[in-house]
Amino acid sequence: MGLTTRFVEYLIIGTHSTASLVLFIWLLGDFHSPQLQGIGSPVLVFILPFVFAFVYLIGMAVDQVVFLLLRDLCIRKIKFSARVPEKASDEYICYHSKELFQAYSYRVQRIRVLGSAIFNWLIIGILSWLHLRDQNCLVAIAVLGICFILTIFSIIAWITLYSRAYQFLRKAYWVIETNKNSHNTKEAR
Repeated sequence: MGLTTRFVEYLIIGTHSTASLVLFIWLLGDFHSPQLQGIGSPVLVFILPFVFAFVYLIGMAVDQVVFLLLRDLCIRKIKFSARVPEKASDEYICYHSKELFQAYSYRVQRIRVLGSAIFNWLIIGILSWLHLRDQNCLVAIAVLGICFILTIFSIIAWITLYSRAYQFLRKAYWVIETNKNSHNTKEAR
């Protein structure tokens, strides 16, 4: 099996989400590096495929949860503001033009990682701040600030890319309808 785009996206999302999970467990359990140094190389080699599978599954789950959360909050509003006709669905574009659908799919796939990053940066920032606040307050505030800025950038990029994808969907629908109408006009002659 080759590395598909979606597989890589789920690994990126899963890695980002697993970092939050590890920070959360570390915060609760107060683990120290000597405990982790006791794990030998053979055990790590044996565990590695399971770690990849876990990270992949976490990525899939987080992607779905983020999509469900953001669909009702934002995606429908962005689609409406882009003036996408009701009939212009993914399925409609795919049925009538594989090339336009591939171009549209490419635009939507780029958004997947950003949607999850919105929540992951925020969670990583808060958990890092909780972990570092007692040790070095300045570093904790800096990490929280950087994560907050990355969250804001992720939101802006996510909204912008979704708007562009839906504008493309609207234009693709228009091209398909124009081609259908011109084809029907030629047949009528």
